[in-house]
Amino acid sequence: MINVILADDHKLIRDAIRSHLTKCSDVNIVGEASNGFEVLELLKEKPEQVDIAMLDINMDGMDGIECASRMHEEHPDIKILVLSMYDNSLYIKQMIKNGVAGYLLKHADEKEIISALRTIKEGKTYYDNAVVDVVIKSFTEPEVLEDNREAVKLTPREHEILELIMKEYTNQEIADELFISSRTVDAHKRNLLEKTNSKNLAGLIKYAYQNNLFKEEVE
Repeated sequence: MINVILADDHKLIRDAIRSHLTKCSDVNIVGEASNGFEVLELLKEKPEQVDIAMLDINMDGMDGIECASRMHEEHPDIKILVLSMYDNSLYIKQMIKNGVAGYLLKHADEKEIISALRTIKEGKTYYDNAVVDVVIKSFTEPEVLEDNREAVKLTPREHEILELIMKEYTNQEIADELFISSRTVDAHKRNLLEKTNSKNLAGLIKYAYQNNLFKEEVE
């Protein structure tokens, strides 16, 4: 049996996915969430009952990128399958960096989603052909990032916070690194989102890459 958590901020999408997956005798939906915070709360309650978390990227509160990073750190045995409308190479590569085991676009049909879940349950990875093509193309035809540092004015501290976010530091790790409180880190994150007109961390990361906001190359 494959025990799955569904995470998407649209209930209609969760309902549709659940209706498809429950037709499969070896898939069991053990929980649903509308954002990353809810996923992490579910995992606190019953981590041993979850094999795979299916995450969307664009979710209010905590998005899929930050949730995947936290899960990779706190629950490394639980696999992640991304089901997203985003085929942007920056998102895909960031999620791969965050340790996801698979990535499907939302045009995937029931058969492919079930195949991905079974493959990941076996300890393998699953990326649909469209995702593989996007990643390969990004290496052969890299996206042109304009030097647009004047688009927003970041303080030196905001630059530091942004670069540590890109290095996958948690709030507490950022706080420890910069000798500030977690509450202060949250305040800086909110300021970064507001300054870049980003809805969530996924949007902030995309904006930072596209506008070359880094003082130095992020490893």
